[in-house]
Amino acid sequence: MAPFRTAAALVVLGAPAVSALSVDARAGCGGPSMDFPAFVEKYGRSYQVGTDEYSTREAVFQRRTARIASHNCNPAGLHTAEINHLTDWTPEELATLRGHKSRRGASGGVGQSPFLLAKRGKGKDKPVPTDFSWGHLASIKANSSEQGTCGSCWAHASRLTMESRAEIKGLKHIRFSANQLTACTPNPKHCGGNGGCDGATAELAYEYVFNKGLLQADEWRAKAGDNQTAECPEALKASTEVATRGIIGADGSETHRGTAKMAGRAIGLKGWTKLPENKEDVIVRELMTNGPLYVAVAAGDPWFDYKQGVMTEDHCDRDFIVNHAVVLFAWGVKKKTIRGPVKYWQIKNSWGPQWGEQGTGRFIRSDHEEKVCGWDEDPQSGSGCDGGPERVWVCGTCGILYDVVAPHF
Repeated sequence: MAPFRTAAALVVLGAPAVSALSVDARAGCGGPSMDFPAFVEKYGRSYQVGTDEYSTREAVFQRRTARIASHNCNPAGLHTAEINHLTDWTPEELATLRGHKSRRGASGGVGQSPFLLAKRGKGKDKPVPTDFSWGHLASIKANSSEQGTCGSCWAHASRLTMESRAEIKGLKHIRFSANQLTACTPNPKHCGGNGGCDGATAELAYEYVFNKGLLQADEWRAKAGDNQTAECPEALKASTEVATRGIIGADGSETHRGTAKMAGRAIGLKGWTKLPENKEDVIVRELMTNGPLYVAVAAGDPWFDYKQGVMTEDHCDRDFIVNHAVVLFAWGVKKKTIRGPVKYWQIKNSWGPQWGEQGTGRFIRSDHEEKVCGWDEDPQSGSGCDGGPERVWVCGTCGILYDVVAPHF
């Protein structure tokens, strides 16, 4: 499909705003902040000078640093890029960081009232502020987890969303195991992948938690170690990926409620809802009223170099392929930019605390997110299950409105 272009008009301010932005955007303009030998030393690489591996990695590093310098020299940029722990990764290795594969279609059940906040009378008419954040939560402030070369972003985002919502309900000192979700969540219908490090979804993760519960990270380490590719212990294996029957709301939401006897209730998980696709107001109000959300995004290559500021539309995947999972915890406005005040979404990633703004990132939010849309023409490689549709309609900057899931505690 043709590259995506937003329809929203953005006003260019006068010289004072341009000057303020230019200083910010060009802070890292020019040559790289370090050469390859310094990079190897800083990040503890074991490459030996004179080997093919050293030459290959150095070439990758030079290509990416050239792109970083080019971006930072653009006075119209809203964010800066920088060398980080991913700068010498090959395109194939970077692709493993995008492991979200959405589950398409309902799981049954009709005519019952969904478990959304608007239907419970909470937050339906509450004024929406210009800025809002759950950034004060200990779970959000903690160092970002690092998925490495495992496509387990779906497990890390599922884990953090549960932790933050449990914290809001008063539970403290929680650190659920993302590695248990990665190792043990069944994915027999190959929802975008083969499960584990090959991708899965929050929906599958929450159904697994209903079936088998979820250990604290230290409890999991005692059983299986720190390896993300560890085998799931027999006692924690689930015989099916299904735990509950979905309830389809008139608004297109899909809700699952756990029973009192389910293992997931032991950690406080009561249910989960896949919010209506491509509806901004429902997402905003659920976030504001009940806590952070699991969101799927169409992350473009420039995400890997992101350092700080607000990424723009052209840093999303231009084919709208939903390929990554993060935690949405805030929105706000950056007031002084070349475009004037710029609205943004703020997310927590799973690429380590050295990525972005201490593991978090911001990307632009348009004034008409439900009209910022495109066809994901390859749902089986970017999202979807066996037998799913050949293409799907995805809306919001970086596809943020399309696949949003809320666990309930």
